[in-house]
Amino acid sequence: MNPRFSSSKVATASPGVTSSQSVDEIKFLPATDYRPLPALLCGVLVLVVLGLIIRIQMVILLGGAAAALAGIGAVYVVKSRRATARGAQARAAAAARFGMDFVRKEDEERLPWLRTTWVMSECDRIRIWNLMRGGFDGVPIAIADVVGHGRDESDRDFAGTAVMMPALGDGPDFIMRPVDWGTGVRRRFSRRQVVLDDTPQGAEFSRQYELWVNDADSLPFVPSDEGTAFLATRPGWLVERNDGQLLIAKLPPRPPLVPPGAKSFRLSGGDYRPDSPFVTDESLPALIKHAVAIRALMR
Repeated sequence: MNPRFSSSKVATASPGVTSSQSVDEIKFLPATDYRPLPALLCGVLVLVVLGLIIRIQMVILLGGAAAALAGIGAVYVVKSRRATARGAQARAAAAARFGMDFVRKEDEERLPWLRTTWVMSECDRIRIWNLMRGGFDGVPIAIADVVGHGRDESDRDFAGTAVMMPALGDGPDFIMRPVDWGTGVRRRFSRRQVVLDDTPQGAEFSRQYELWVNDADSLPFVPSDEGTAFLATRPGWLVERNDGQLLIAKLPPRPPLVPPGAKSFRLSGGDYRPDSPFVTDESLPALIKHAVAIRALMR
């Protein structure tokens, strides 16, 4: 109700109206009766109270958000520590079971030849076994099964057989990458697995890898004496250098080139199937020529 006016039932003496009669009369208050200061003070008080309420709510909301973030951070820290502990236990169990050697970046001084491999630069943890060390012209070279992992135990960045050279300033630069199957005959062949014998169970290996060097003459065809002797005693291994590439591949079992009892044998490109040994466009003519020579000898 507006304070400037009010409605009430009053008894007045007016012409034509007795004192006993009641009429509705709107009585206008004079302007001097209006007091604006108390109203303003009340309004200011209401605003202050509302501001305090809103501010308290904001403080409560911000405090709740901060507490929630702190709780999430605490949970993350606890889970990270538990995951680290579980990973350490898993690695220790695997090392006890498989005899693996776990090397971290901080331990690269133990195996200096790892510095030149991208496995060490890209992976936070690597596993090495079946390590063989040899040399060529006084330069030590190592062949080993390597599995590289990222920060997560399930994040496997690299797996395969690696040929590693020492960290020499004058040594050749090289990288390992999956074989690019290109066009022609090579397109028809599936990628092979690179696995050394006596590989621990559960270690998943990738396709075959090529070792690319900038200078083809800087890396010999035979990477090391011990490595060559090791591979030579295991049938089905191929060590080949071609156009600056060193390819180490595990070939699947295959029937002999000349069937038993055959008096003549003819070899053509159509005889090569996905389960056949790895051949390149360059090696195919040599194999055909070899088959022709065998056929001539058996006639």
